[in-house]
Amino acid sequence: MGRSKLKGVLEPYVPWATYAIIALNLVVYGWVMMVFLGRGVEGVSGIFETFGLRITEDTPWYRIVASMFTMMWLHSPSPDHVGSNMLLLYFTGPPVEQAIGRRAYVATYVLGNLGACLLHWTVLSIAGLSLARPVVGASGAVSVIMGAFAVRFYRTPLFITPRRRVQFPAAVILGAFLGLEVRRGLLDAFTTNAAGGVANWAHVGGFFAGAVVSFATGGVRQARRNVLMQRKADSPPEGEELLLELADIVRRDPDDGDACFRLAFELDRLAQEPEAAVRYYGSAIRTLSRQGNRRRAIEAYVAFARTHDLSRLDPSVHAIVATCYETTEQFEAALRVCELIAEVFPDHPAEAETALAEAMDIAANALRDLPRARAAAGRLLASFPGSPHTERARRLAAWGNGPV
Repeated sequence: MGRSKLKGVLEPYVPWATYAIIALNLVVYGWVMMVFLGRGVEGVSGIFETFGLRITEDTPWYRIVASMFTMMWLHSPSPDHVGSNMLLLYFTGPPVEQAIGRRAYVATYVLGNLGACLLHWTVLSIAGLSLARPVVGASGAVSVIMGAFAVRFYRTPLFITPRRRVQFPAAVILGAFLGLEVRRGLLDAFTTNAAGGVANWAHVGGFFAGAVVSFATGGVRQARRNVLMQRKADSPPEGEELLLELADIVRRDPDDGDACFRLAFELDRLAQEPEAAVRYYGSAIRTLSRQGNRRRAIEAYVAFARTHDLSRLDPSVHAIVATCYETTEQFEAALRVCELIAEVFPDHPAEAETALAEAMDIAANALRDLPRARAAAGRLLASFPGSPHTERARRLAAWGNGPV
């Protein structure tokens, strides 16, 4: 059988946690604007006095702690305040969320804001400035995510849109941001007699809190891997070097499915060791599927199918892909893979029998394609008369009425 025409309908990772945080900030901002339009500045000041970070001698400690969690959802009526914070989160949040997982991402965002608030409090206390003026805004929490991004993706260009990126590496852009915040914070804290309207040290504290989280969770090692995974080899010597480094990653961590996938892809691109490429594609598909990254496993399968005869891949790997397609509700593709297993691997009876049974079920129940379901049932009866699926196949081949 020649190269497959299978095309995976792949969906990119959706950063739901980032979108939810942005949505919640905008909802709260809408509430603040409604109060502002109805009661003016005094109404908004009342909200900030109640929920903003405000520290005086008679403020109970629990009120201070609670305000560190509530202040991060409030913004001033100016759209610039909420807009700039949410744009920065939109640019840097999704890669961090995908790298560390949604739960860890939300915990980092919320708890990291504590570090931002504490540094702001410490510096202004050293400078002898009052913290009686309420501090509000998500900039401290957003800075946490920026700090985590700066460590994990220090050479990754920032996204402007899904297809366009800022051309400077993240380390340059975010490093400039940090330098400006430190400068403004020093000027604000040590050359004036009162705290300004921007909590620059909360930004600095949040940035360092995020960086610490990345260091503590293996962000530096991950950053080096990310740089390698994104590296482009524009010449044969660069390609050879990239292959050696990718092979070293796979040797150190055979369960790194993405590295296996990239190594296989580069071997194909450089037309080297096709047998090794097939082996690494198989490892990538198995590993990614086992780790729950089914769509990435499908992507590896589609890449393999573009350059290799499908008969070279072990039938058990095809079966894994069929399951990945089925669990992601891509039933037509799942059915094609099952039919392919039965057609290409008749000398693997266990896999062929299972594939025909799955094809029968998918065609009849998911796609309601009774002709293909009957065809799979007929092949099952002809090739495996002693199969435990025989009775069901006979009913379907004879009548094909309704789900089986």
